[in-house]
Amino acid sequence: MCALAAVPLGALLAAACLVFRPVEIVATPPAFSGREAGRVYYVTGSRDRAKGVRWMLKRQQLFDGTVHEVVFNEDELNLWFAWEPVGVPLPAHGARSEWVEVQGIDFRIADGALCVGLPSRVAAGPRRVPVLIQARGGFARRDDGLVMYAPDEVWVGAFPLHRVPWAIQLLMARMVGRQAIPGAGMDLWQKILRVTITGREMRVEMDNGRP
Repeated sequence: MCALAAVPLGALLAAACLVFRPVEIVATPPAFSGREAGRVYYVTGSRDRAKGVRWMLKRQQLFDGTVHEVVFNEDELNLWFAWEPVGVPLPAHGARSEWVEVQGIDFRIADGALCVGLPSRVAAGPRRVPVLIQARGGFARRDDGLVMYAPDEVWVGAFPLHRVPWAIQLLMARMVGRQAIPGAGMDLWQKILRVTITGREMRVEMDNGRP
């Protein structure tokens, strides 16, 4: 019996070690030949103000309902959420639960996917330890009709959460479910028909009375 109990305990300890293993944050993807075995990397998104100068205009177009689609690059997303990190169906700056505190958000668009980095602090007994949560994927329509971010790959620290059945769904429900969407934000979100990622761009298609 003790031997059987040691198996899940050992698995939990191994998972905890991976969760709290530091992630190397880089500006550009390292060459495969230069990657350290077992090392997990996160490539940060760009915040070039020249490339993202139109983010406020595009945001206003979405809320005004004057266009049927808006195309964003990662610079625009990062500048937008640095200015207004709340009111969206993603963990907001300072959002807390009993186990995680999200401290920021970073976007990167590459290879047809949206990569999201969440610098966080995770509860480890009485302490909160810095952990980077990162996700990669696209968008899908939920059962309630809302189009939401639906990553197919999630890392908590160096732990590959996507390899655990249903773990991504539980994490997204727990984190996103705690974020209230203001009335205007919900009205906007309900009009989204689809979100697609092509190359280095994210295209948001809206139902604004299209004939």
